[in-house]
Amino acid sequence: MKREEEAEEVSAMEREEEAEEVSAMEREEEAEEVSAMEREEEAEEVSAMETEEEAEVSEREEEAEVSAMEREEETEVSAMEREEEAD
Repeated sequence: MKREEEAEEVSAMEREEEAEEVSAMEREEEAEEVSAMEREEEAEEVSAMETEEEAEVSEREEEAEVSAMEREEETEVSAMEREEEAD
């Protein structure tokens, strides 16, 4: 009888230890998955922000080019007008 009780206790302890190990492994896997998802989301957000910043920079560069061309054109027109007045 005593051996049977001891065997049941040992078996119960082994099942409990196994359950705790499985539970710990599941928590660890879940934590790793969550961490990986968070890193991926962060990378996507950073990438989106960088793309947006690049687009804004590109737009500002384009505007600066147009503005420079307009100033150059105005300078040329002014020079032509001065030439005409000089004639």
